[in-house]
Amino acid sequence: MKPMSENPNIALVQRFFVAYAEHDLEKMREEILAPDVTWRIPGHHPLAGVKRGVDEILAYFGALPRANFQAEPIVIAAQGDYVIDVHRGWAAHGDASLDIEWVLLYRIAAGRIQE
Repeated sequence: MKPMSENPNIALVQRFFVAYAEHDLEKMREEILAPDVTWRIPGHHPLAGVKRGVDEILAYFGALPRANFQAEPIVIAAQGDYVIDVHRGWAAHGDASLDIEWVLLYRIAAGRIQE
């Protein structure tokens, strides 16, 4: 078994976090997200729902900086085609703020985030 630091699926998710932190949406499009990716955002807010395709997802990520949303990975683990990441997410916009820990499940296919 490869050490986790050498797992290509973990490396992909780590590259995603770097691109996200740098607001590099083109890197996400060209190197990280599958063209037909699906992203599910839970909750009852304007950004919640299922996003389908790289264009919808990049529009979602393009909207997050307006809320000053930031994320910091805590734990990333992989098994087969799946990666689980636990990260802290926080934002402040006007009088509203958010600071929680999230658990995300990624499905990787052909070297890209598929879901």
